Amino acid sequence: MPPTPALAEVLATLSVVQIPMRVRFRNVMVREAALIQGLNGDQLFFLGFAQGWCTHETDESQRLRATIDTHSPPRERVNMPLSHFPGFWNSWQCQAGTPMHAAKPCEVW
Repeated sequence: MPPTPALAEVLATLSVVQIPMRVRFRNVMVREAALIQGLNGDQLFFLGFAQGWCTHETDESQRLRATIDTHSPPRERVNMPLSHFPGFWNSWQCQAGTPMHAAKPCEVW
């Protein structure tokens, strides 16, 4: 697949997620923190990342944006990088072959 601005954004987002997660994995105290509403610290990290991209759009506005905006839609800015990230799979127990566990994961760096 030839590189596109949207692909570059998704790869950049993947690296933005990987770096802080690597720091989190080094901090044992954070990883062993108590559950908050049934979610562990790693799950809360990914949930916070995803919430930053939350939007509410109509089907019509999504179609319009697809014709005029070169950026990836917010849903793809979350799902694409996280589906390629083993830390996400492990945190949420995403099994191979499911939409959020890429069959051929892309690794940055």
